[in-house]
Amino acid sequence: MTLTLREKPAREFGMFFIETLSEEGTQGKDSVRFWLEASNDREEWSLVGSSMPVQYYHRTIHTNGTAATPLERGRILVINATKNFAHMFYHSFGLLVYTPAICVVIAAMRGKAILARNIILFS
Repeated sequence: MTLTLREKPAREFGMFFIETLSEEGTQGKDSVRFWLEASNDREEWSLVGSSMPVQYYHRTIHTNGTAATPLERGRILVINATKNFAHMFYHSFGLLVYTPAICVVIAAMRGKAILARNIILFS
């Protein structure tokens, strides 16, 4: 199946959903394992989603796992591959640690030893 967007999205998205069929006895037709690929030219394709995205620190890994598709008919399953708290913590921690370190190096390179020492003491 190919889905074509008329315009480029205004922002990146990391969530999509699938809806089970409404009729009884259609459980065998539900999407449970799939890849979602995107292309700008329909020649080169990139993996952008899957039935089971997994967060690993700051990376989203798209696995070939089985989605938790509900057995109830007409239900919606949201597949969320957006960055989670660990991702935000990872980058925030980096800013807190590395920004003062870079300032110390710059101050030391400019011969401002007292400023470098003060940055170390107060960070």
